[in-house]
Amino acid sequence: MENTSLPEVNDGPIDKGRWWKAAPRKIMHLLKQPTEINESFTALIQEIHAKSEDMPRFFRPIAERSIAIQDLKRSWKSIEGAKPSELWEALLTSAIVNLDNAHISLRTPIESLSGMAKGNFDRWHNQICLCKPTVVLCGGNYDAVIEAFPDGHKPVHNKATTGMKYFIDPLVDGCIYLEAPHPSCFSIPRRMVHAYLTLSAREILPN
Repeated sequence: MENTSLPEVNDGPIDKGRWWKAAPRKIMHLLKQPTEINESFTALIQEIHAKSEDMPRFFRPIAERSIAIQDLKRSWKSIEGAKPSELWEALLTSAIVNLDNAHISLRTPIESLSGMAKGNFDRWHNQICLCKPTVVLCGGNYDAVIEAFPDGHKPVHNKATTGMKYFIDPLVDGCIYLEAPHPSCFSIPRRMVHAYLTLSAREILPN
């Protein structure tokens, strides 16, 4: 499903009060584009939370990743068994930003990501400048994101011993981008994603 006339969708911190108090890290999930019509992704998540304690399948991997990056020593078993209230708290404390907020698509062809990231750089990167995240998890779009930076501000590409790609934002102090699978990529077991993220982040992120 795609709607090319969609007005810009609001994104960013899910709950601004929680976001600015987040510790030890402020975690932003940088995704591709909305998958359903809505005016505000942040308001949509809060509305779903208010209606039910149950967490939709798509949101759970995002919440799990936020918990893992906040506590890099946390075991997968304890995160897998986390109570709904803890998962919601992790999600509400995070931020979600899309590369393209003017189109809806359930599947984004990988060959479209580069143009999407470059064409909308000012919009999505401005959100990063405003929110000042500590960690940006690039959900299946790392290569397109690093290539989108303009000449004169190209980041230095790095790779951890685990193979994870990462870079430091040259325009935002203390902001590190990490490569990660898209949250909806359920073909990769979540426990494997957890191990990949935590082992890599322990090496990459400041203590």
